[in-house]
Amino acid sequence: MNLGLLLLILLKVSQDALGVQVYEGEESVLLRFEVDVSVSVRSTVVWSREDLKQEKVHVRQASGDDYGDQNKLYTNRTSMRADALQTGDLSLNLTKPAVGDSGTYTCTVRRRGQLLNTTEVELLVKAPFPVWPWIVAGVMAPLLLLAVSVGLIISLANKAMKDRLRDQLRVVEVAEGTESVELTCTTKADLTGQIQVEWRRSVPKYMVIHIYKDNSNQPVQGYEGRIEMKNEPLTESSIGQKDLSLTLKKPRVDDGGVYICTVYKNGEIMRQKIVVLCVRETWIKTIRGSCCAKKAAAEQRAKAGRRKKEEGEATEAQTLTTEQSV
Repeated sequence: MNLGLLLLILLKVSQDALGVQVYEGEESVLLRFEVDVSVSVRSTVVWSREDLKQEKVHVRQASGDDYGDQNKLYTNRTSMRADALQTGDLSLNLTKPAVGDSGTYTCTVRRRGQLLNTTEVELLVKAPFPVWPWIVAGVMAPLLLLAVSVGLIISLANKAMKDRLRDQLRVVEVAEGTESVELTCTTKADLTGQIQVEWRRSVPKYMVIHIYKDNSNQPVQGYEGRIEMKNEPLTESSIGQKDLSLTLKKPRVDDGGVYICTVYKNGEIMRQKIVVLCVRETWIKTIRGSCCAKKAAAEQRAKAGRRKKEEGEATEAQTLTTEQSV
């Protein structure tokens, strides 16, 4: 699979992870999230913030919006499209954003308890830009200090976002026929409690390929014998990390795609890692395919030549028979 195409797909999948910025006092802000209609229809969509005691921000079910467990801070301030589940546009509209609304918003899509999709959107609500430096034009020192401060904040914010994206994203490229390839996923988080690790493939086709649950690996049909995790992935290494990586044996070209490792703690998502796998076709296979194509074309031309010759001989024989009859 083309590496550039995969990165474009990944950019679309992870665009919300780069964050949304808005100034306090604006009319509203939209936290975008779109999925395939086959995922959204008849599902339950939950927007939440894990840093709040009452986490739920907005809930949409097949029967409509459910405000029963909504955090009071968001009363009459959130909405989704009326046809969100029918169109796959699960974006959340938040009116009158305030500085206290800043944080990480998680959107999960479930059907009958099964997680189908999830994303995180970072919202930063900034205080209105001060106007007094422009009025006091003669005082250059405060203006200079403000410019330096803003530049430093932006630089630190960009670095934090890049570090976070780098931690969540990994691109692995391997040649077809390699003995195995590792899709890396490690964490230093506390994994005590009821832990479940789910590896799924989201591009080009959504499917769960491996589950670690109840302290045991549970291969999924279709991948038996080709994938494996460590027997005790939750055990810390010498540097304090838990290795949740997945090993794929004998990778093929059609194994290329986007793989997501999701870690659940007590039923809630606590970490995700995205791995883009690119499997190159070997040069021997490429040459063999080219030679086979050339050989097939040559045989086709030879067959057409023989057919034309036979038709010519038949026409000549028919003409000679006609002349003899005359």
